[in-house]
Amino acid sequence: MGRLTELLPNAIWMFLNNERRKRLFTSDHIRSILLFCFDDASLARKNTVKRDELLSELERLNDEHPDIVKNFLA
Repeated sequence: MGRLTELLPNAIWMFLNNERRKRLFTSDHIRSILLFCFDDASLARKNTVKRDELLSELERLNDEHPDIVKNFLA
């Protein structure tokens, strides 16, 4: 979980700045947001889930709760 913690600030920055479709925004970046912002450990720990599925879930959660990611580091 330490690696996901380290990725979180950059992951949030990339997500909020629409860098989502770039290769630098990896599955681990998405997992870190899911785990820490949405407390979704189930998807965060599954390495078998594809990046696009993780991103879809993150975008769905963000649409439902738009202020969580934005305010997480504030």
